[in-house]
Amino acid sequence: MFRRLALIAALAIAPVAAAPVAADGYLSVTLTPRTADEATLMRLGLVALALRSGATGDATLRQSGIGNVARLVQSGGGNWGLVQQQGAGHEAALIQNGGGNAHALFQGGRATRARVVQSGGQTGITFQYGF
Repeated sequence: MFRRLALIAALAIAPVAAAPVAADGYLSVTLTPRTADEATLMRLGLVALALRSGATGDATLRQSGIGNVARLVQSGGGNWGLVQQQGAGHEAALIQNGGGNAHALFQGGRATRARVVQSGGQTGITFQYGF
């Protein structure tokens, strides 16, 4: 499920900027929109993801596996965040300040680390896989 969801999201948002980083045994890719149209498209994708996965509310944490740690902090209105961890030993922090932020963070495999900070009106998706 995680791999299929990650592939669909990556292909649907191909025109946005991507910054891959490989270090300490994991691959990390964060997608962020460059234009208002791309931001709208990405937000629609995040809404579809929330509806499909049954996410309720503005903050959702999902974990399966062992030794995973996640933190989602929101201040301001209109923020939406999802952290999904599958595997073992992941650490994630999604911090949203101000209003109108949206971000989904997916971690799979083992031992990935992520810290995402948004400051008003930002949108993004992060995929990480540890090996």
